[in-house]
Amino acid sequence: MKSFDTVESGDATGNNFDDDGQEKRTGTLMTASAHIITAVVGSGVLSLAWAIAQLGWVAGIVILVTFAVINYYTSTMLADCYRSDTGTRNCTYMDVVRAYLGGRKVQLCGLAQYGCFVGVTIGYTITASISLVAIGKANCFHDKGHGAKCSMPNYPFMAAFGIVEIILSQIPSFHKLSFLSIIATVMSFSYASIGIGLAMAVVASGKVGKTGVTGTVAGVDVTASDKIWKSFQATGDIAFSYAYSSILVEIQACILSSIDVLGFIIKIDTLRSSPPENKVMKKASLAGVSTTTFFYMLCGCIGYAAFGNKAPGDFLTEFFYEPYWLIDYANACIVLHLIAAYQVFAQPIFQFVENKCNKAWPESNFITIEHSMNIPFLGKCRVNFFRLVWRTAYVILTTVVAMIFPFFNSILGLIGAAAFWPLTVYFPVEMHISQRKIKKYSMRWIGLKLLVSVCLIVTLLAAIGSIVGLIKNVKTGVTGTVVGVDVTASDKIWKAFQATGDIAFSYSFSTILVEIQDTLRSSPPENKVMKKATLAGVSTTTVFYILCGCMGYAAFGNRAPGDFLTDFGFYEPYWLINFANACIVLHLIAAYQVFAQPIFQLVENKCNKAWPENNFINKEHSINIPFLGKWRINFFRLVWRTAYVILTTFVAVIFPFFNSILGLIGATAFWPLTVYFPVEMHISQRKVKKYSMKWNALKLLVLKEFMYGPNPNFNGSRTPTPSTQQRGDTGSGNSGAAVMITVLDQF
Repeated sequence: MKSFDTVESGDATGNNFDDDGQEKRTGTLMTASAHIITAVVGSGVLSLAWAIAQLGWVAGIVILVTFAVINYYTSTMLADCYRSDTGTRNCTYMDVVRAYLGGRKVQLCGLAQYGCFVGVTIGYTITASISLVAIGKANCFHDKGHGAKCSMPNYPFMAAFGIVEIILSQIPSFHKLSFLSIIATVMSFSYASIGIGLAMAVVASGKVGKTGVTGTVAGVDVTASDKIWKSFQATGDIAFSYAYSSILVEIQACILSSIDVLGFIIKIDTLRSSPPENKVMKKASLAGVSTTTFFYMLCGCIGYAAFGNKAPGDFLTEFFYEPYWLIDYANACIVLHLIAAYQVFAQPIFQFVENKCNKAWPESNFITIEHSMNIPFLGKCRVNFFRLVWRTAYVILTTVVAMIFPFFNSILGLIGAAAFWPLTVYFPVEMHISQRKIKKYSMRWIGLKLLVSVCLIVTLLAAIGSIVGLIKNVKTGVTGTVVGVDVTASDKIWKAFQATGDIAFSYSFSTILVEIQDTLRSSPPENKVMKKATLAGVSTTTVFYILCGCMGYAAFGNRAPGDFLTDFGFYEPYWLINFANACIVLHLIAAYQVFAQPIFQLVENKCNKAWPENNFINKEHSINIPFLGKWRINFFRLVWRTAYVILTTFVAVIFPFFNSILGLIGATAFWPLTVYFPVEMHISQRKVKKYSMKWNALKLLVLKEFMYGPNPNFNGSRTPTPSTQQRGDTGSGNSGAAVMITVLDQF
């Protein structure tokens, strides 16, 4: 019996598509409302008591209601833009922006939307593990008493959450998520209701915290500056807690409907008549926002009434441990909700990548072919191998990031701030103005622009509040290490110079650029391909540098080590540390060859020219090697390259401190190879006029890099290195200063 059959994508059933070629829709008002509630009502609802505590009764409630109205209002604008004037469906947010605004705004929209989705999926992995740990702690405290030390790692729970998501990620598309969203909606109502009930029990007991019209009191509960920053942060928390515009278009794309084009109703579904998608979406938005606001008001206000100005960030995981069975059930509901919500935010990422790959490689069977497989207990399912591999890899990646950066939820607030304003306010308003052709400087135009401006200010203030809170929590600073606390005044100066050199030198690849370009085919021209490769390489590198640098600094603060995989004391989870260090070794094995091959070829070319008649140097021999087949061997190449590797290994064994010397070698090579020669050759090639603006700018660049680029402590890797103090080395703390003084003396 066949276990699976191969079918073309989309051909497994006879009627899987609408008349416009898009996937057949099955969504209704109920499923759309469920998707919205799943996306909006997260475990963050339990932190609204803290937000109300920072703002007080009046401001807290007013801001809560105001942003509910704003989010609903802008969502109706976005719902109206789902179809263009001709009736064409725009099934993603980027398609809508492309239809009405176009240009660079499409890329900005995609960056904000998918960046937000990636951040949310990582954050949900962490939050789910926290709730699972809370279940274990509640049981432990119940058995051993509240004074017991009940600590447990998050990593196994993150891994378990990831395994569940790998399975659910094989759901083919967003259209098939309705059952998950309905379950998640029930779960969110359950844990929110439990939280409200527990808070009401505290109020009924009379053991309540102190509340006030203006919330926390400066000088009593918080300092004056903390009052300001936490108020900004709380305003942002409330504003962002309603944001679901990032997923609205994808939800609307699932709704059955008829459309109104030029005054005529055209039925899309042949079985039953449905109202237009925008009308259904507006009703779903009203139902979702109203329901959400109801629970937000109850959780926020009753929670504040119970705990007062000392309200915790999440009173299900930070305050309540009894009755333990109810706490367990509530946290289990949070986990189930997050399992479903992960898919709601991940499916658009999956489909975006898969659609791009289908268009780029339409002939690839691995990407386009669907296989019908008999799976025990599930029956016949359609499996696409590319979808299986890609989605599994994505879930593994987000899970690993969550394990490496367990404080990621603190940074997630900044990602939310970056995505809230463009996706919830700016794009919907701009598209509404374009669609309705609202006259410039009319009262309505001014009102909409004022709304955009006010929301931008709120977003910026909330982002500042989040940054200040993050800095206080992890002991980082706007100016880095503090003079007199972390370092001396002179060390601050020299280490700042050294760090500048570390960063500048970490991008240096000009030493090998020409050799790389020499491997390229000449169609299209090598210089164009090399420029694109350089852009891709530098962009990718910058993303990882920013993530490693900023998250590492956020995690370790001003005491950040030189290498937090080997210097800081990470030994758990040991298998992950082992894997990371194994990746470093494999990378260095390949990188060794990238830098050694030009040396090999230089010597071999010189020898070939010097002794062209020498068979030992020039003759190639064909040898059969077991398991590898026929290979061409040159004896001189074999001997010379082996000798070179033995020599470098021998030097490394004898001089284990060679990396310190290598920094000086790198410092002398960086400026001429990366800056001076490229700029001088560019001036010569393009015949840049002496003392022109461009000539002066290029010469200034050369001078600036000469002063700041070299780093004598470079350790031979492509990434920034630790200071001598961090290595425990006290004999050469001002080696960066020595080079700086030498450079200045030369001028």
